[in-house]
Amino acid sequence: MGNNEQFFNNEIFKRIIEYRIDFAYTRQSLFNASSRINRKNKRIALRNQLLGLFSILISIFTLSALTLYLSQALNEIIILYIVSGLSIFSLMISIYLLSTKNPENSKLYLDKAEAYVILFKKIKNFEAICKSNIEITNEKLSEKLTYFENEQEKLLKISLDIKKEDYDLAKKQIRNRKNYGYDEVDENNT
Repeated sequence: MGNNEQFFNNEIFKRIIEYRIDFAYTRQSLFNASSRINRKNKRIALRNQLLGLFSILISIFTLSALTLYLSQALNEIIILYIVSGLSIFSLMISIYLLSTKNPENSKLYLDKAEAYVILFKKIKNFEAICKSNIEITNEKLSEKLTYFENEQEKLLKISLDIKKEDYDLAKKQIRNRKNYGYDEVDENNT
């Protein structure tokens, strides 16, 4: 392919650029999702610690009250209701803590984001080779397009939930070029 303008208008080359843009958004969205999940996990851990502490305090109070109650030979029935209510409340907290599922693993998001960083760099390198007037045949372009497609398919097999807020933040970050590696093509396609 001799003519650069003709080369850059080549549909296969345009498709490679689309993959690069997709990799840029996906990697940034995954990094954002990882950060969001880390924040959420910290809030859940703090809440569970506070509930556990509260449950322990209620249990201590309940046992103390029950002991006091039994030592006074059952003179007031209302103490029995209070102790029973607090015990049931403490039991509900304990059941809740046991039934909560493990927090999402943000490392999965981070690992997948890092894989997209590698793909993004590979596609940027190939784009640079293409722009450096080195003769690249349609066959080589097709080969690389297939490679990037296969790599993305491997990553898509690991399904992770990316929320709209993660994507919107990635879009904003790319437009503001907060992270290295973005260029006008990425920015203009947000």
